[in-house]
Amino acid sequence: MIETGFFVVRNAVTQMHYAVDLQPDYLGLAVFELCAPGRVGAAGGPCDWATLSARLSVPPDPGGAAGVVDYVLSEAFVPDMPHAPHGAIYKGRSYLFWGGTAGEDELVDVSLIDFPLGPNGRPETWRNRFARSAREKIADAPRFRARAAAVNALSIFMPFKPAGLSDCRAELLCSVEPVFLNGSAPDGVLEEASLDESGQRYRQFFFSAVAEFEAGTGAGDGAALQVPAGASLDVPFRLIWNGDGTPVERALRLKLEADAGYLPRRRVSTDATGRGVVRIEARGLDPGEQIALKINAEHFTALGKLNVEVI
Repeated sequence: MIETGFFVVRNAVTQMHYAVDLQPDYLGLAVFELCAPGRVGAAGGPCDWATLSARLSVPPDPGGAAGVVDYVLSEAFVPDMPHAPHGAIYKGRSYLFWGGTAGEDELVDVSLIDFPLGPNGRPETWRNRFARSAREKIADAPRFRARAAAVNALSIFMPFKPAGLSDCRAELLCSVEPVFLNGSAPDGVLEEASLDESGQRYRQFFFSAVAEFEAGTGAGDGAALQVPAGASLDVPFRLIWNGDGTPVERALRLKLEADAGYLPRRRVSTDATGRGVVRIEARGLDPGEQIALKINAEHFTALGKLNVEVI
């Protein structure tokens, strides 16, 4: 399983500062650029923290959308910004509304939501990284951000389509302590130096599909996945967490793909214990050939790859 909630990742190398609003029906992120000593103004004019925080405490009207950005008062200089000794420049705010319908197709099982910042430091609308990286098979996080020409402020790891933050995990990268609005608070604090720098740390918050034969729990313990030429094979599988290998007890609907043979069904559903069965047919294949069977999510390919030998 994974630990859900909102976590602050400290000591990240960034000049940005944040105010966060965590509520049951939305997550809001206001973005600021920390000022250097001697800065006394900005293009948007001055705005004290009391005035700005009163505005930030009221979310914008989503109008049914799942994602909203708001640039009113953007570029204002906030001389008394909390945790900013030399003040900060307000860049705007970005929201995710859990109940929004416009953009709902991106809030699906196995999603990784990023809150990116543009080249000018302004927040952009959230995006599902997997929906964009799947076509190019980019698994490495730094490479994806480089190609997108964006800096990431916040990531939300969604193994399942969520009803709120309690169903997933969010991590905010910051160099100074963020401000929390409307009585919200983080669930924990992490040190960046202690995190995995492989670029694929996100995988631990998701799950994989493995054949029951390989998992060592089914009637076919130790058996190879084989199917006679022209025949069919039912392959039982189950879902396990990548982090600790424990079972994922969840009913999900997944996609199927094979590079050979025939799939009577292109979708498969697991039961409440996270188990399912895939049928593959070795039509038109000869002994010695191999079938690579992939179990995919909507935007993430290869949750599991099962190799079947034709005999």
